[in-house]
Amino acid sequence: MTSDEQTLYFFAFRYALPRQSYALSLVSDLVLRRVNDFEDWQLRDMICEIEAHWEENKDIHPIDRDVQRFFRDRRRGALLERGVKQAI
Repeated sequence: MTSDEQTLYFFAFRYALPRQSYALSLVSDLVLRRVNDFEDWQLRDMICEIEAHWEENKDIHPIDRDVQRFFRDRRRGALLERGVKQAI
């Protein structure tokens, strides 16, 4: 994936985050398909964006929060998997 493509995926994620769960579900699926093409710092930035969004917005619908949590947890899982592979 090119640097420009990575940037577009990140902007799509930032656009979708505060919207209804359908938008974030679509973007999450696209990112997950190419999760190995992202640098660790990019995945960490996405995780931080979600957690900052939670701090700033206390009235997030439970369904949207579940989708955001799933997205965050899958990024964390990818980072943990990379860490295990690097340790071997």
